[in-house]
Amino acid sequence: MGIGIEAPEEMLDVAGNILVNDAITGKEANGRWNDPFFLTLRGSSNEFSSKIMLYKGDGGTNQHEIKIINPLPDGVVQFHVGGKINFVVRTNETVLGAQNETDYALKVNGKILTNEVEVLVEQWNDKVFEKNYPLMPLMELENYLQQNKHLPDLPPEKEVLENGIELGMLNALLLKKIEELTLYTIEQQKMMVKHLEMIENQQQQINELKQYVND
Repeated sequence: MGIGIEAPEEMLDVAGNILVNDAITGKEANGRWNDPFFLTLRGSSNEFSSKIMLYKGDGGTNQHEIKIINPLPDGVVQFHVGGKINFVVRTNETVLGAQNETDYALKVNGKILTNEVEVLVEQWNDKVFEKNYPLMPLMELENYLQQNKHLPDLPPEKEVLENGIELGMLNALLLKKIEELTLYTIEQQKMMVKHLEMIENQQQQINELKQYVND
């Protein structure tokens, strides 16, 4: 049946807008679309048109989701709130917040609150405790700090501000610096023990000399 059209292409073909007070409801029955368990809203009859599929809830399938489908390989699904794009899904990318060009699978322009974050890393730095690890001498480290204004292996401030920093790499580098600091501390402790022994020996010699003079 056609409304406002002479040659309808579907059972109901309307050339214009449809105003509904409450809802459009799909029957729990087989249909001609891709999945009979969903009520489907399609952009057009074109095979590349986008569609929204609502589960009918008849218990005949374990698919209980709402589907928003853009079939094109470079298709985009956008969610608009307050006249702005707040959420975008692309083929290999999900963006929350302000939309910018990005190479990340998930980009959030704002804060994230979570109880736990697990980061996969490709290397760790326990090699610092190997016997022949080349620990930089403290005087050489001081010269490096004066010239570069940052610790060895860590990126400079300008680079971090421009490009950000990868958390797994940062944690590995910070662990490396903590392990190196531990080695420096152990080395300093050994030197202190030696100095104390020297002082004690010198004091003993002084005491012996005093005793000899007094005698």
